[in-house]
Amino acid sequence: MAELSQGIYVASTGTSVWIRIQGRGTFQNSPALKQYVSNKVRSGSNELVVDLAQCVGMDSTFLGVLAGLGMRLHQQGGSGTNWVINANQQHQDLLRGLGLHRIFNVAASGTDHSCLNLPVNLVFQQLPDSNTAEQRKPLNQQETRQIMLTAHTDLVRVDNRNAAKFATVIQLLREESLPEPPAKT
Repeated sequence: MAELSQGIYVASTGTSVWIRIQGRGTFQNSPALKQYVSNKVRSGSNELVVDLAQCVGMDSTFLGVLAGLGMRLHQQGGSGTNWVINANQQHQDLLRGLGLHRIFNVAASGTDHSCLNLPVNLVFQQLPDSNTAEQRKPLNQQETRQIMLTAHTDLVRVDNRNAAKFATVIQLLREESLPEPPAKT
């Protein structure tokens, strides 16, 4: 099998969305992930499976986007379950430290995942613009700020203890998102 390039890879079955992070999950590739999963949820998907086997790191915006997506599925009351699989110790510590273990079942690397029934013929495709080293179009600053603000707010919604961790970030993003005051003449 050829080695995958960096980025986010996705696949879906009837009600499940499968995500593989190859490299880093960051604020730069969060918009593509959020859009893809949101579209799938609108189409009836109710389960999210995030595979971290090849993930070398995730920033707080990426984790906040995952939190928001996980909460959305959880709040819809669907029969599906949210999973993070192949999480190494660093991933597990990060997820637990931010409270994401409350909305995702977290399975360590090397754990048997046969209960997830991964279809043998599942084909993963790379999300466009998810390879941060090769992004072709510049990020929209206002959209990026809004995604970052929502992501960090969602981290606080998952666990109130995150409020102290991200208060400054949230405040700065709120201030930057305000419209410019009219120039005085």
